Amino acid sequence: DEAFWAEVRALEAQAGAQLERAELRDAFRTAFQIADIANKRFQAAEPWKARTSDPDKAASLLSDLCYVLRDLAVIMHPYMPQAMDKLASFFGLRIGSAAGDTSGMLSWKDLGSLSGVERVADSAVLFQKLEADSIAELRDRYSGSQKERAQRDADAKDATAKAPAGGQGAADPKPESKPAPEPKPAPYAELPLEERFKKLIDLRVAEIVKIERHPKADKLYIETLNDGTGTERVIVSGLVPFYKEEELLGKRIILVNNLKPAKLRGTESRGMLLAASVSGAEGKETVEVLTAPWAAPGTRVVLSGQDINAPADAEIDVDAFFSVPIRALDHGAMAGSLPLQADGRSLRTERVSEGEIG
Repeated sequence: DEAFWAEVRALEAQAGAQLERAELRDAFRTAFQIADIANKRFQAAEPWKARTSDPDKAASLLSDLCYVLRDLAVIMHPYMPQAMDKLASFFGLRIGSAAGDTSGMLSWKDLGSLSGVERVADSAVLFQKLEADSIAELRDRYSGSQKERAQRDADAKDATAKAPAGGQGAADPKPESKPAPEPKPAPYAELPLEERFKKLIDLRVAEIVKIERHPKADKLYIETLNDGTGTERVIVSGLVPFYKEEELLGKRIILVNNLKPAKLRGTESRGMLLAASVSGAEGKETVEVLTAPWAAPGTRVVLSGQDINAPADAEIDVDAFFSVPIRALDHGAMAGSLPLQADGRSLRTERVSEGEIG
C-alpha cells in the first residue's frame, strides 16, 4: 500500500528530525501517530475476516504491520529500551550497534524498508493492563510531594520499630493491604443527562482581555478574562499548538464558571474554556474554541428551555464536569438532546462538525 507507506515514512522522518532537535515529547507523539495509522488500517481491513475471504490481502496487511512494529521498536527505543528490545526480538532482530556479529542488528537506516523481517517468533504481550486495585495502590504510593512520601515512609519505619517483637499479641510487621477505593459515583447519576447538566454545570460567556505564554510550559496560555463580575479572572489553557495569541485576544469564550480552581504549572486556573476537538484520519487533532460573540460577558449559557436563574452547584471538580458529556453534533454544541444557548442563540462550531467538547 504505497499511500500507507508514504504517510508512515513521512512521519518516521519527522520523528527522526524531532529527536535530532531533542524535541522528545513531540517525537513521542509522532511515534503514536504512526501507531494510530497502523491500528486504523488494521481495524478497517479486518484481517480476521480477510484471512479466509482474501488471504493475499490479509498477508500483505500483516506484512506491512510487522514492518511498522519493527520501525516503532527503533523510534521508541530511546524511551523504552527494554520493551523495544523485546519487541525487536519477536522478529529475530536486535537494536543498536555492537562489535563483531551485526547480523539482525537494527538501526535508523532500516526505517521504511520493506525487507529484513523473515519470521515472527516467541511473541508475547508487551504491556499488561493495570487493574483498578493496582492503579489505586500506585496512586496511594506516589501521591503527594517527594517530601510527603519520605515522611510517610519514615513514619511507617518508626511504627514498625516500636511494635512489640514476637509472642502472642505482637503487632504484625506486615501492613494490612488497603482495599481498592470504590469508584467515585457520578453526581446525580440517577437523573437524565440534561437534568444532570442543569444541576451541575454553570457556563458563562467571558471575554479574553489579555493573553500570554505560560513561562513554565510550552503548550499553555495564561488568559485574563472579563467574566462580567468586574473582577479580572485568570485561566490556563493548552491552546498554543492550535491558536496564536492574536487569534484568541478579544474572543468571547464559554467558561466553566463553577469549576474548582486548579494549579497548572504553578499558575492558578479559575475555570476552563470550552473547545471542540476531533482527530482526523492522519491522527492530526483539530481544536476549535467555542464562542458567543453576540453575548455580553457574564451571560449564562444554558440548555434550550432551561431557566437561566436556576442555580447549579456552587463548585464542581473536573470529574463531575466530565461526567456530563458535551459534544459537537452537526456543528451544534449539545448536551444530550438539547443545544447550548446564550441569549437564546445556539452555539455553533465552524471547523469541527462532530467531536468532543471539553
